[in-house]
Amino acid sequence: MSPILIIDDDVDILDALSMVLEENYEVVTSSGGTDALRLLQKRHFEAVLVDLMMPEMDGESLVDAMRKMGIHVPVLLASAVPDLHHRAVRLNVPCISKPYDINKLEAKLAAIIGRGSGAPGAPARGSRPDPASEPPPTAGSAPAGRGQQLSVSTTRFV
Repeated sequence: MSPILIIDDDVDILDALSMVLEENYEVVTSSGGTDALRLLQKRHFEAVLVDLMMPEMDGESLVDAMRKMGIHVPVLLASAVPDLHHRAVRLNVPCISKPYDINKLEAKLAAIIGRGSGAPGAPARGSRPDPASEPPPTAGSAPAGRGQQLSVSTTRFV
């Protein structure tokens, strides 16, 4: 199984994503950027799912730190903020809106794991994140696939 690292300050989201994704991945979780950087230095991950809005170190700062440290692992940026796509384009990483659609999440994880470009979070050669590919986030729960619901926080940060 491919090891993936999920970084989010919401423990309920970490638990729910672990439960859903552990069927196809070896899931390791972290609740903050500093801890995530330590994990990324200690072991190899095939992909990293990073929440954009975290108190200690936000997702943008984490991706920047990974690049400065030479940590080369594909990144998928996640958030419910309205400007997620613009931030993902700035970082040159794909993104997914919260609340999660588990089928989309699994497809995006599979795509970035199969990419193998060597650059942290870099899209496949010749492609760029498509800001129009994701609908704006909505409040409530999203279908989690396989008959489950994955409820996520819809708090928006400005």
